[in-house]
Amino acid sequence: MEHVLTIADWARSEKISYKTAWRMVQRKDVPSNLEVVRLPTGSIRLHLHPEGDERPSAERESQTVIYARINPRETKELLDRQVELCRSFCAAQGWVINRTVREKAPSVGAKREKLRQLLDAPPRRIVVTTSAILSRFDSILITSCLKNMGCDLVVIDQSVEREGQGGAIEDLIDAISITCHRHYGFKRGSILVEMLRRLVEKNML
Repeated sequence: MEHVLTIADWARSEKISYKTAWRMVQRKDVPSNLEVVRLPTGSIRLHLHPEGDERPSAERESQTVIYARINPRETKELLDRQVELCRSFCAAQGWVINRTVREKAPSVGAKREKLRQLLDAPPRRIVVTTSAILSRFDSILITSCLKNMGCDLVVIDQSVEREGQGGAIEDLIDAISITCHRHYGFKRGSILVEMLRRLVEKNML
């Protein structure tokens, strides 16, 4: 038996916020047995079909999003190179790119706002140049969560991570910075981070 729901009804049933549910509906990133219907008045209704009557969404299956991120201390050229590499890779795979997300933020913490919004309602596929672009510290956990949400994380090249070229020192400084600021306050934390940076530059760590 088919059920007709509002976005608020569906959000409550899925235990997600209305804002997240609304974004998923706008992107048409909803379960295959949920049909989005816009009424003449402009209102949206969600028709929930029985599990045996699922309606696969070709649009959802083909969604590909490129995510590129650099540390705030890195140059925009590096961000452009990430995007171009991802675009070339997607073209070789025959994937149509639906969106490109560029972000300038540390590899840890809440400042990765665009990444958080992307993970709220993930597409069918996210393409990154290296796993550290998402996060050097919890990329395995993010990958597992995305897989359970029906999203493939495609990492183009992992060799730079193994060969020590992935900016690990920059990411380590960011992680220590967040920890120091949280436990010692901004002023004292900044002093500790600067001391660490000088030790790294002198090859004392």
